[in-house]
Amino acid sequence: MKKKVYFTRRIPETGIKMLQGKYEVEVFPGPGNADMDSLVRKIQNCDAVVTLLSDKIDGELLRKAANLKIIANYAVGYNNIDIHAAKQKKIMVTNTPGVLTNATGEIAFALMITLTRRIVEADRFTRNGEFIGWDPLLFLGDELKGKTVGILGMGRIGQDMAYKCQAFGMRVIY
Repeated sequence: MKKKVYFTRRIPETGIKMLQGKYEVEVFPGPGNADMDSLVRKIQNCDAVVTLLSDKIDGELLRKAANLKIIANYAVGYNNIDIHAAKQKKIMVTNTPGVLTNATGEIAFALMITLTRRIVEADRFTRNGEFIGWDPLLFLGDELKGKTVGILGMGRIGQDMAYKCQAFGMRVIY
């Protein structure tokens, strides 16, 4: 009999396909989160559950999950899981630290460029049909090179952001 894995939400297909064939895999059809009763029904006989940060995995739910061996949280954090209750039941809990570091740094950097170069304003202007030709002062914006950026916190994401800023010739303070 194959072990059962339940995904509380659809994730990129490669992650699901890695387990199909080896395990009996079921994925919540979503959108949104399953309500607590549905979640209990689905995982009470599962060996593994892949959760998201939006899934509340509390002690009550874990008491009803007789076969559960692992909770694989598809998130950097794990404050959605009652770690103490999982430990009492000898259920392993995993997460994905660092998986969003570069993506978050890129988004923060993209926002900084977008504001500095007035990209949203210029896009809206063009889409509204207001662009009639080049003008030396039209949405001139500013350069990042030589500017100083202040970063609050120099953890993984702060370091990634600092690296990107330095590549653009910026001074970094934190």
